[in-house]
Amino acid sequence: MLDSIRKKIMKQIKTCSASVCILGRPNVGKSTLLNTILEHKVSIVTHKPHSTRCAVTGILTKSNTQIALIDTPGICEKKDAMKRFMLKQTKNNVNTADFLLLIVDGRFYPIDATSNKLLSTMYRKFKNKLLVIINKIDKAHNVKQLVHEIKELLPKVLIFTISAKTKEGISTLIQHLLDKAPPGAWLYDKKEYTTSSYRDLASEITREQVFLCLGKELPYSINVETELWETNTCNNKTTIKQVITVLKESHKSIVLGEKGKKIRQIRERAQIEINTHLQIRAKLSLFIKVRPDWIEKLNQSPK
Repeated sequence: MLDSIRKKIMKQIKTCSASVCILGRPNVGKSTLLNTILEHKVSIVTHKPHSTRCAVTGILTKSNTQIALIDTPGICEKKDAMKRFMLKQTKNNVNTADFLLLIVDGRFYPIDATSNKLLSTMYRKFKNKLLVIINKIDKAHNVKQLVHEIKELLPKVLIFTISAKTKEGISTLIQHLLDKAPPGAWLYDKKEYTTSSYRDLASEITREQVFLCLGKELPYSINVETELWETNTCNNKTTIKQVITVLKESHKSIVLGEKGKKIRQIRERAQIEINTHLQIRAKLSLFIKVRPDWIEKLNQSPK
């Protein structure tokens, strides 16, 4: 009886749904913003530009409204094979999103020529669904001047000032997105917070640790894939085997480090992060493969 009443009530409640694409230049805080909004870590964050390689979708569900937030790779002008793949990821999501959050680093005033061009282009093409987000205001000194400059450049755009790190201004931004979401059916279960599988999340966590542990030595052309994921139903422990793919033998030596010191450090840190964020009991093993053509194959894929 109670179940039938609940079903009738839910039918009467109109649901709202929106897709929101988070974009901007490298290192402006797109991934941090996504993680902060969701209160879950679904996108890796490092000090290195171009950490986000593929679009990552997070899901925020509040009351009768569901928002799909897509973190996209940083927009850059260089067009090597990897950058072409990343740009393709961004373009696909920009065109289909209901709203665009164009992130600007609030620490830099006045706006440089590259950011000026990006803002102007996005405003010209997507004026009706564009929001400008000035991030990192906790470290900025000229926020009011930057807001004024953007308003002069884009007179009808709505501007939000936030700090994804300290959460300042985040609740206001979230509420605006919830209020503006159009009527529509939800695409995901209300308990979901990302479309990424545990295998994908684990791969990204390990790739994050590769970035953090290798520092300036890091070859950007590194990939991590989870090849084995087995959970023992008796003790609830998970065995994970991942492959770190590099382009050259010299890159393999960098990842290994002297006497295997680096890869042990990466494995230990990644295992802790995987267990913490995915709330599992996992034992992680890492292997390295050299594949000179793996980046070119990315651009040949239909995704």
